[in-house]
Amino acid sequence: MNRVKIFLLLLLSFFSVLQGWSAVTVPFQYVEGKIIVQVTINQSNYNFIFDSGATFTLISKTLEQNIVGKKSKTVFEASDANNHIQTFDVYVLKNACLGDLKMRNLHCVYADIGWMSQRACTKIDGILGVDAMKNRRWTINFQTQNITIDEEENVSNCQYLIEIPFALNVNGTPTVPTITGNIRGESVDFIFDTGSNGGISMEEKIYNKIKDDNCLISEGMLSQSLLGTATGKEETDTMIFYVGCVNMGHQIIDSDPFTTNIIGVQLMENYETTLDFVNGKILLRTARQPLLNISSFGISVAPTGGKLKVVRKWKIPTTDTINVGDEIIGIDEIDTGNITDEIYCKIKQRMDESKTILIKRCDGYQVMLNKVNMLDKMLP
Repeated sequence: MNRVKIFLLLLLSFFSVLQGWSAVTVPFQYVEGKIIVQVTINQSNYNFIFDSGATFTLISKTLEQNIVGKKSKTVFEASDANNHIQTFDVYVLKNACLGDLKMRNLHCVYADIGWMSQRACTKIDGILGVDAMKNRRWTINFQTQNITIDEEENVSNCQYLIEIPFALNVNGTPTVPTITGNIRGESVDFIFDTGSNGGISMEEKIYNKIKDDNCLISEGMLSQSLLGTATGKEETDTMIFYVGCVNMGHQIIDSDPFTTNIIGVQLMENYETTLDFVNGKILLRTARQPLLNISSFGISVAPTGGKLKVVRKWKIPTTDTINVGDEIIGIDEIDTGNITDEIYCKIKQRMDESKTILIKRCDGYQVMLNKVNMLDKMLP
C-alpha cells in the first residue's frame, strides 16, 4: 500500500511538471511609478526596477566589486535626443534569482544610478531588462502588487480585453516590446515600457500634428537618465487611444523635445498586464476603470547643489509667483535650509500625504499651495 502511495505521489509530481505548475509569483514595491522587485545575487538581496524598456540589465557601479560579471565582446551604446552618446562594456552575470526563478547568463552593464535612490527615497541597486525576461510570460497585477512568471506557451487568451503582438528579437538579440497605437488618426509605434512612470509619451514632431490649445504646460526638469538631465517645456493632454479596433478611452498624453514614443505604467496600472516573451504578445485584462489623474501642488522640488530648489512648475494660476530655480528654505514646519537626503525624504513624504502645504522661499516670500488634479479642466 505504501508503495502504491509513493508511486501515485511521483506520478502527480510528474504531471505537475508537464502541466506547467512551475509558475513563480513575486511581490513588488510600487514607488513613484516604478515596479521594484528583489533580486538575489551571491546570496544578497538587491532592489531592481522591472523595466521592459531596457535591453540589458543594469547594475549600480557601487556594486561592481560585489557583483562580478564576465566581460563579453558586446558594447552597449546609449544615446539621447541631444545626441549625447555613451558606450558601456557588457558583462555576463552567471546566476541571479527572482524569488524561486533562476536567471542565468544575464547581460548587464554597470552605471552610476545613485540619483535614482535619492529621488525615490528607496534604495535602487539596478534595473532588470528584457534580457532577463526572454522565454517567459510576466503577468503584472498592480492591485495585489505581484508579478507571476511562467513559461506556458498554449493558453486561452479569450478573457483578455486585447492581445497585441510584438517582435521578440532583432537579428537574434532580445528587443524591447514595441506596439502600434493610433491617436487622432496618427499611427505610432510605442515602446511598451514598464520602467516609465508616465502615461503615453509622444515625440514632439508627431504630437504637434494632433495637439490642440487645451493642454497643460510645465517647465523645468523633464527627466533624468544615465546621460544626464533634460530640461525644457512639456505639454500634457488627454486623448482617445486606439490599439487596432479597440478604443482604450481617454489616456494621458505628454510630449517634450526629448521624449520618445513610450507607453508607461500610468496606462498599464488600469489592467492586469501580461508581457508574453514566449509568443511575442502583450495581453491586457481590465482591472479597474481608467483613472486620469495628475495630483500635484503645481511644483516639484529636489536637492540641487546642496539646496532645495523648485525644479519644475506647472503653468497654473497658483504658481504664478514661483519660478524654476527658486530656493526653498522651508515647507510647513520642516527647515530645508541645509538639505540632506533624510530631510528631502521627509519633504517628499509630506508632499505625498498632504493636501495643503506652506512654501517658504529664501527671500522671505511664503505661499500656501493646494493639491489638485491638474487634468480636471481637460477631462471629458
